[in-house]
Amino acid sequence: MSTQIPRAPNLAVAEMMALFHIKEFCCGRRKAETIESLSKTCGVHRRRMHDIVARLAQEHPIGTTPQGVFWIVDEADRRAAQGNLLPRALKILKRYHKVSKLSADEIAGQVKMELSDEHD
Repeated sequence: MSTQIPRAPNLAVAEMMALFHIKEFCCGRRKAETIESLSKTCGVHRRRMHDIVARLAQEHPIGTTPQGVFWIVDEADRRAAQGNLLPRALKILKRYHKVSKLSADEIAGQVKMELSDEHD
């Protein structure tokens, strides 16, 4: 008998399946699961699963590291997830700076404004 979940018929179902799976089976960074494994479990393409995880992580305590995706359950998990985010954010800001005419100070001001808007 297969433990594989059937292919998700649409994106909303795939998101619900992914959220359930991460919350139930990937509790903590030691139980992290790769995007590839999640995509097989939920029956969607790896690229689509990457997008689903990115969306879910905006609203749920989901962390990612090079080892995989996991539900954040403690402070060590939170630090691991944060440690992965800052270098990625800096790379994106450097790339943004290269393709824009904004100075580093203008970019920093813009980021600060965006972050303060999220907390209001």
